[in-house]
Amino acid sequence: MRGRAKTGPSKNKHHEPRAARGNDAKSNPAGLQQKSLLVSITDLAHAFTMARETVSRRLTDANVSAAGKRSGHNTYALRDAVQALLSGDDVVARLDPFRQKAKLQSEAISLKLATDRGELIPRDDVRETFAAAFKPIRQTLETLPDVLERDAALTPTQVACCERAIDKLREELHTLVTRP
Repeated sequence: MRGRAKTGPSKNKHHEPRAARGNDAKSNPAGLQQKSLLVSITDLAHAFTMARETVSRRLTDANVSAAGKRSGHNTYALRDAVQALLSGDDVVARLDPFRQKAKLQSEAISLKLATDRGELIPRDDVRETFAAAFKPIRQTLETLPDVLERDAALTPTQVACCERAIDKLREELHTLVTRP
């Protein structure tokens, strides 16, 4: 072997043990620096299109404590903050009875208005429409094996295989249409 013999540890960080590399993008599975996992209330408000006051209240309600400071402002662990903001949907349960009633009435009025505008369609109407749309498909699928046997001269084994595939497809479609 020609050239110089290696006398010390390699300067190439890719050959060092993972623990020796420190906190770089290669040692962090998400590829994020530790600083990027901390977010401010303003960052969260922009990301979730919420008012800063709403973000702050939800973090307080969920007992999420500050994980650090940036420019004199509290920062929060991203995972904890996101969980607190997304779990804010059960806010009605934490309201007093008068406000619960007002919130639920407001939501009912919003739903009725959206329905009146044609933005929401009752579930039964959607199911009836889908049933009407799938009826000709179902009828074609039911007669397809007979048509193939007669017009394409399929063998009984081929027809049976076709029937199994069609039955499986019909079951899948039925499951999709009747799912709540």
